[in-house]
Amino acid sequence: DPSAEETTTVADLEAEQVPAIFLAPGDGPGPGIFLATANPAELLRLAQEPANEGTYTSAIMDAGQVSLWGNMAVVAEVPEGARVLVETRSGNVADPEQAPWSAWTDGIILEHDASVAPLQPREVQVQAPPARFLQYRLTLRTGEGDADTPVVERVESHYVTPNLRPRITTLTAAYPEPPANPPANQPPPDAPTAMNITWEASDPNSDAMLYRVEYQPTGSDRWITLVEDHAETSYEWQTRRVPDGRYLVRVIASDAPSNPADMAMAATRRSDPVLVDNTPPRVTDVETARNNGEVAITGRASDDLSRVHSIAYVVDSEEQYRPILPRDLIFDSTNERWSVTISDLSPGPHVVTLRVRDGRGNTVHVPVLVGENEQD
Repeated sequence: DPSAEETTTVADLEAEQVPAIFLAPGDGPGPGIFLATANPAELLRLAQEPANEGTYTSAIMDAGQVSLWGNMAVVAEVPEGARVLVETRSGNVADPEQAPWSAWTDGIILEHDASVAPLQPREVQVQAPPARFLQYRLTLRTGEGDADTPVVERVESHYVTPNLRPRITTLTAAYPEPPANPPANQPPPDAPTAMNITWEASDPNSDAMLYRVEYQPTGSDRWITLVEDHAETSYEWQTRRVPDGRYLVRVIASDAPSNPADMAMAATRRSDPVLVDNTPPRVTDVETARNNGEVAITGRASDDLSRVHSIAYVVDSEEQYRPILPRDLIFDSTNERWSVTISDLSPGPHVVTLRVRDGRGNTVHVPVLVGENEQD
């Protein structure tokens, strides 16, 4: 109907093409329209007289996961003598031809009911078993006259998915990375004491989630809460509040905000061991010896938890620190012996400032006075 911009489906065919359509001849099998189809090849007749029965099979509905299907709401106009049969079936594979589905249920019959107002939904119980996919089938039968054709305006299905456990896919606990190339004439930044804890979490039911973040000292079986009822997927841990050492971090995700208490579920993920080290290294056993304008300084740098990362020195008011290598030429230990010889010093006292950093970035500065007994 072009004027109303409405289209009516006359026939839903299995064929993919209809190469020919023609009117039935007057002396043929009866008035109507013949359809010659391809893929598959068939010859069909669309009769002019109304059918007494017709069937509509719905598209397959997907709940996303195995679900309990509730009542269907069917808006139907059913004249006296007519009826609508509603059947359902369910399965866990999208295509019923690929895996077994349940059989079509016996069905529920909708008949004329004067108490049902036009467009008022009728509740129809879905008898198909719980499954991910659902399909319904409507069989419409007319009454005695042509005007007694039932009409189905709308079908709506309801379902509920069981509560599924949240998931935490990643958990990272680490200090911020120091600058890759700090300016040579500026002191290195202080080691950060706030550890960033970040994680990724999801819920199959799209439930709202709250998180609890905990830590555990190694060698202990006790988990200590950092924060609970936390809505974000990150937390900044101020590690100055705990002793230096190695720890485990744990995040617990709960979907309690979207579920009754007895149905709420939680997921847990634990981090790799993390090091908390906010104490700078120590410089000990420092000895000096001066000979003809040269000063030899030896000592030991050590740290309880982190390897010694670098040693450097500066003389008096110089700004540029100069590196010192350990005796074995590689910083690979928490305990390093080192020595340095400084040449071209003018007579008299000088202050040599040693700077030692550990792998965490904790830094200690140790001034050493040399040549204090010499005269200009």
